[in-house]
Amino acid sequence: MVTTLFGVALVWLSLRTLLLLAQVNRFAPESRLSRAFRQELMHRGLIPDPADVERLMR
Repeated sequence: MVTTLFGVALVWLSLRTLLLLAQVNRFAPESRLSRAFRQELMHRGLIPDPADVERLMR
């Protein structure tokens, strides 16, 4: 009984970890693209740099 419960818990944690890794892998390219796009917008002066905004708010 305890062995079965331990086995089920181990399988559940393994599946949860695999799903989390799959989700991170899925969103990684979009995240890189988003950061590059935001960097390009800041470079062109279309949006302010967050560091400048924070400095001006003080």
